[in-house]
Amino acid sequence: GRTLLERKWAALALSLEAGIRLVYADVDVVFGINPFDALSGDSDMEVLSEGWEVEDVRGHVMGSDDPAMGWSRYCETLRAAFISPALFGAMPTVDAAAV
Repeated sequence: GRTLLERKWAALALSLEAGIRLVYADVDVVFGINPFDALSGDSDMEVLSEGWEVEDVRGHVMGSDDPAMGWSRYCETLRAAFISPALFGAMPTVDAAAV
């Protein structure tokens, strides 16, 4: 059978697939405000960052330009350090459910 952790993530995925917008919080998270009011809702997932520096908290877009790669010479990626699964909001999308 599945472990408790596997069942938790499967239940979260099923909720998202059913069209439910959700906020997940570990048992040691305390809310001072309505968590839905703190989420912007402009992305599939909004995740807690435990970083202290601005780049660590908000992430940093890194770009690269390698002319030797031809048509695929440009690329970008987002680096976000200290992402915590203890608190996140998720929109009911296929991509969020896949995480």
